[in-house]
Amino acid sequence: MIVSSQRAPSLIIKEQSQQDVSLTVYSSADSALTVEDGTYTLYNAAGVIVTTGAISVNGATASYTLTASDTVNQTLGSGWREVWALSLSDGSIPVFTRPAILASIPLYATITPDDLLATNVSLSQVATYTIDGVETTWNTYAWTKLDSCWSEVIRSLTQMGRLPDRVVSLDLFDMLRALTLWRIFRDLRTTEGDLYDLEARAWEAEVTRIKAGAILSYDLDGDGVIDTSVRGVGGSPIAQISSGWPWGIL
Repeated sequence: MIVSSQRAPSLIIKEQSQQDVSLTVYSSADSALTVEDGTYTLYNAAGVIVTTGAISVNGATASYTLTASDTVNQTLGSGWREVWALSLSDGSIPVFTRPAILASIPLYATITPDDLLATNVSLSQVATYTIDGVETTWNTYAWTKLDSCWSEVIRSLTQMGRLPDRVVSLDLFDMLRALTLWRIFRDLRTTEGDLYDLEARAWEAEVTRIKAGAILSYDLDGDGVIDTSVRGVGGSPIAQISSGWPWGIL
């Protein structure tokens, strides 16, 4: 089986900005699988080709550079899609399609492994994993968890058309930290017995609390002023100060 790496539900493309996009392929039958060549095509929400061209290759990763002019005078929002037509070293020619969002200000995570250590300094000594006899470092383990959990947060924000590029509040920091620590302590509960069970339960409860009560503020028109707020990650609006709606609006 050949798959492409796509944890997040959609690629967020920043409008009128040069940006490198990439896609990595994996094979359950061939660990040495590489990309030989291929083409990249980006379609807007109307199905019109915005840009297309030959990819660059580095092992199993294909990449393409979007230029600032590619997204000039384009409509912001979801419905965009990437198409990667690749030729692989095993002779196969898969075509991968990935949904995309054109946004004015993409949302970025702000948690680092040091933020996680600040809650429990023992994590760097116990939170690791071993593959083929090789033990990872704390940083590798922590970044793996943060990456996976951040993608889960983005999935929550994009459900039912909720687009995350205009969230300007800080509650996502707390959400990502709590979710990541819950996943880490859940791992440790499995490997270390009951020692970390209370921590896992506590952070699970914190995730539930934040997910239900976080206040996410949206700047709908990019003027630096909060236009509406939403209670909960994936919740409903609690105020609508001006015309506009965060669900489906960028």
